[in-house]
Amino acid sequence: MQIISVNKNKSDKPGVKPTLHKPPLKKRALGKFKGKIWTSPDFDDESDEINEMFYGGSIEP
Repeated sequence: MQIISVNKNKSDKPGVKPTLHKPPLKKRALGKFKGKIWTSPDFDDESDEINEMFYGGSIEP
């Protein structure tokens, strides 16, 4: 859908500017995936072996 708006330009003459009409976005429903996604209880646990590889030890294997 196209809407035409009438504006005055620099010389105070009416001008026509075609603009695109965007309908408002639909509101999102919160909690759509509640109960459908599962996360392991140890998801955030850190491994000492991995931490040693990143933060400690020498560069050479």
